[in-house]
Amino acid sequence: MSTPNPPAAVVAAVASLRAAFDDIHVMHECDQDCRDDCDLSDYSESAYRSHDEHNFDVREVIHERAEGLVSALEEWLGDSITTVRQVAALVDSDKAKLAVAQAMAALGSEIEWDSETIEHVCEAIRPAFPEGLPSVFNQDGAAAEFWENLN
Repeated sequence: MSTPNPPAAVVAAVASLRAAFDDIHVMHECDQDCRDDCDLSDYSESAYRSHDEHNFDVREVIHERAEGLVSALEEWLGDSITTVRQVAALVDSDKAKLAVAQAMAALGSEIEWDSETIEHVCEAIRPAFPEGLPSVFNQDGAAAEFWENLN
């Protein structure tokens, strides 16, 4: 699978979200790396209140920018895939025909199926598997959830 090349809107949304995270205040004991005007080592009640209010505002900005990133990703990637028909539309029809014929040959050539049979079927469909979908061959929990939720 090739590395995706996201459009400028996605790159900008990621950069904007990262920048928002940099604005979170973390109270600490100052060291030589702190600016001269660092006020994050003040543990007074008013400083805590100011710190919490600032970070509340930052969390709202992070939420807004995360929504912007999701929108940019959806625009780039299109609607999420939720049906078997949407998956089928991604499969090259010539590769699909060959994969089905090879899977039929793998199944039809064995009188009793065993674990090797599924390996032959997997090898038959692997060339037709569309890029960008979660694996069906060695999937993780997220991939299994994706396939389980298709309608």
